[in-house]
Amino acid sequence: MNEVLKSLIDSPESINPALIMQQRLAAGSPGVAELLKLKPEIEKASKAGQAELREVGRATKTLIDCEPIPSSFVPEGF
Repeated sequence: MNEVLKSLIDSPESINPALIMQQRLAAGSPGVAELLKLKPEIEKASKAGQAELREVGRATKTLIDCEPIPSSFVPEGF
């Protein structure tokens, strides 16, 4: 099995931290004072989310750049 594909299969499932923060903020409708208190958490979630997007982008590019290999069998239904 391709190392990249194996790495993706073996990696833990996760939700982008920025999305979790967005859902948290949308659920509570915080005011300005609350947002200011949450600013460090929001920035941390944003940075973590951006880092995750970069990693997904790298993985996607690697998969796109992989050389296709024909299968040795025909899947059922084809």
